[in-house]
Amino acid sequence: MLILHLSDLHVTEKNESLDGYWLNAQEPIKDLRFDFIIVSGDLTQRAASTEYNELIEFTHKQLLRFLKASKKESEQQLVSRIVFVPGNHDVQWDADIGEPYRFSRIRGNSEAEKLRLLLSDHRKSPDQSPIRIALTDYGHVEVIDICDGIKYDRRFENFQCFIDKFYEGAPADALRKKFELTSRTQRNRKSHGSKEWSAHVFTEERIAFYGFNSCHRNDAHWNGANICLDAILSAKQHAERLDPNITKVAVWHHGFASERGRPDALTLLDLGRLYNAGFRLGFHGHIHASEAEEVEF
Repeated sequence: MLILHLSDLHVTEKNESLDGYWLNAQEPIKDLRFDFIIVSGDLTQRAASTEYNELIEFTHKQLLRFLKASKKESEQQLVSRIVFVPGNHDVQWDADIGEPYRFSRIRGNSEAEKLRLLLSDHRKSPDQSPIRIALTDYGHVEVIDICDGIKYDRRFENFQCFIDKFYEGAPADALRKKFELTSRTQRNRKSHGSKEWSAHVFTEERIAFYGFNSCHRNDAHWNGANICLDAILSAKQHAERLDPNITKVAVWHHGFASERGRPDALTLLDLGRLYNAGFRLGFHGHIHASEAEEVEF
């Protein structure tokens, strides 16, 4: 089985394109055909809808031809053999994620103490905090309340539209699942973290790819890495329905190391959670490095 793993496709230079980047990258594999293609995040530079439209065009024109295609598989069926997950560049950092905290509503010591505890908890665990602290263009410090889950989820709106459009018409069954990174009602939002995963199951090939969002709490004001535990648990429950001989593969974006002082890396705890959920093979991006490896499983 051959798997092509790509990552960090985001075009960073002006007047460049995915086709231009691909011109040199495809040379070592031009004579190969793959069973599956994994693209582990940072699909765009700014999470703009125009960038996702370019990615769809690029995928159909360039990537699909590198997949092994049987006579019975149409192009729309082949797209299910490509696994996309979001990266930090796929988060819309210009999205309106919450409401500014109104200091004028502080009345008495109890309200002041409540704010002090919020700020203290934010310093300890910004990934779990219900607030964000931002420095405005005018030099003011602003506290943003991100408890409105529907608004906070909008930072994935363009990525979700891309996923819905790309897999539209692809074969659907009970064992396949798309990402659901946006919610329409607060009722759905209460357990929404459990939906931040995808499943691409291929029973004949005895392999299943599970995509995870490692940007669970990533936004313009906290750019760290985090996979929602509820998502891992939900994916584990889904995988337990499969034949035990099917290899479960996890796909996510962030690596386990970063520049000093930056929070954009996962931890061994995250890796342990994936391992304990039954995943024995994983693909991630974010490190901007290339390699080829043969794995037996």
